[in-house]
Amino acid sequence: RDLRIRNQLNEQLLKYGIEKLQNQLEILDPVHFKIIDQKNPQRLIRAIEVSLITNKPYSELLTKKPKPRSFKSIKILLHTEKEVLHQRIEKRVNLMVENGLFEEVENLIDHQNHNALKTVGYSEIFDFFNGLIGKDEAITKIKNNTKKYAKRQLTWFKKDKDYIWINNNKEKEALLKIEQIISENLK
Repeated sequence: RDLRIRNQLNEQLLKYGIEKLQNQLEILDPVHFKIIDQKNPQRLIRAIEVSLITNKPYSELLTKKPKPRSFKSIKILLHTEKEVLHQRIEKRVNLMVENGLFEEVENLIDHQNHNALKTVGYSEIFDFFNGLIGKDEAITKIKNNTKKYAKRQLTWFKKDKDYIWINNNKEKEALLKIEQIISENLK
């Protein structure tokens, strides 16, 4: 990362628009330019930034083969039934609200346009502070959006067939299963 370069690119975006970034990336890395979301300024800026820092096309860095490892990886994914997961999300959001989530977000209002704060939890509460929705609706939206996010995560992990899925409803059974998997893979 180079904040100076990133700030310059963000300034270019504001001053000249996204086309300037698109042209710059096309020159620096025509291969990546063809496959990148050309309407996403953050991705354009990141690719340009990396290319400028490394003096290499971003695409070249993406295609490097991983180094062989001297160990074996085991991918274990702990999961639970949808209903249990949803109950836990509801409980967790309620606890976060009780512990001052709204007060925390209120202190960040001046920074609400930063990408790091355009996430579940913050954006709904910013909507509340901006008068777009009520407090109860903000809390409900946080819960619903968190559930949707959890579903997307599970969908993502399902694509990777290397994961061993273990139901985490009964912790002792899950722990025994994990220990068994590890010991089998040590042989």
